[in-house]
Amino acid sequence: VKLLFPILIGLSGLYFLSSLSNYLSNLIKGKLDIVIFKELSSKIFSTVQLASLSELQQYKTGDLQSRTMTNVETIAQVITTTIPQIVIASLGFILPFVIMFSLEPKLALIVISPVVLFIIFSWYFGNKIKNSQRPALDSSAGLQSFLKEAYSIIPIVKVFALEEWMNRRYERQMLKYYNSSFQFVKISS
Repeated sequence: VKLLFPILIGLSGLYFLSSLSNYLSNLIKGKLDIVIFKELSSKIFSTVQLASLSELQQYKTGDLQSRTMTNVETIAQVITTTIPQIVIASLGFILPFVIMFSLEPKLALIVISPVVLFIIFSWYFGNKIKNSQRPALDSSAGLQSFLKEAYSIIPIVKVFALEEWMNRRYERQMLKYYNSSFQFVKISS
């Protein structure tokens, strides 16, 4: 009974520190996401504005929009989420092996052998994921571009009664997006 009150105070203090740490971590990560997004988007927008017309004609509006928004958000997430997770996981992975090798090298080699297989599989599937991500990003940009252009010409579509034709074009674009995105999801899963 004597220890109950100090234990409750200690647990409350730990919970408070954990919550404060989580809040500060999310705040810093969120601000970094926004700063990275702002800087990279500005650079891309400026580059597009300064590009020649002949260079710009090879891209659809949706492609440029996707590269300015969606791709930059992905890059920011990699920098603020994926890289820190890799560093933390690596430290949590390497440190125990250093300790094991210093205590019992033969046993450490036996334990590390599955890690070699994991690295080989990670490299193999990492390349597959990278190769399947490009078509998924391209089809997403194509769909966004199609939607932007389709919505901007609605009056013309109505005047010439081309609704069914536009619906078929949309379905083709959506099918490309669906197939490439689902392929990416299958491989990354």
